[in-house]
Amino acid sequence: NVPMGGKAEALGGSFTALANDISFFEYNPSASSTLKNTELAVFHNSWIADTSIDSIAFSIRNDTFGFGTFVKCLYLPFTEYNIFGQKVSAGYYSESVLGLNISNNFFAGYSFKGLAVGATVKVAFRSMPDYSDDATDQIIEGSGLSQSAFALLGDFGLRSSFNFGKFFISREPNFHIGISLMNLGVAFESEGVDLSLPTKVNAGISWNMFRPVILNLEIQKPVN
Repeated sequence: NVPMGGKAEALGGSFTALANDISFFEYNPSASSTLKNTELAVFHNSWIADTSIDSIAFSIRNDTFGFGTFVKCLYLPFTEYNIFGQKVSAGYYSESVLGLNISNNFFAGYSFKGLAVGATVKVAFRSMPDYSDDATDQIIEGSGLSQSAFALLGDFGLRSSFNFGKFFISREPNFHIGISLMNLGVAFESEGVDLSLPTKVNAGISWNMFRPVILNLEIQKPVN
């Protein structure tokens, strides 16, 4: 829920319809086939409580076909103290996601800019550091792995662009409609417990009536 990229965050996450830069990975996977340029981006976010989020993303388009990939990692230091306040273990808690995206823009023409359809397949891993035995303060090998988790997820999206209520001259369309289903999948802990994923449905519109103003409206509905 902490997005890559400044534009998507500045818009309050209302990016499913606009989706015009590499932040599309987290809002609408169909947008790789409609990006104007090839994009390579590196992000670093120093977040709250010593938490950091690092990401690298790449997207390229060949005519109507788009392809992209990204890696995103959240991590923070973990330190365990015993009842006497002595440090007994240290490491990092992390959550990492790898995604591969493909999309295609159908029926693109001069006035109607097409219907883009896309999907992203993602693999996620939550890593817990090993912790100690309360009685002996000795590190229990593999204890962190028993609480770690693995997930397979998929994103699916549609996006269409055309001209509507346009009061400026440009070859770029000014009206966008988008819908997506994000983080649909299954996750497992090492102990075999099913975990709920942040699955949600997004739907939005983006309207650039006058050149300096973009109006976005979006609804995001969590499923889990």
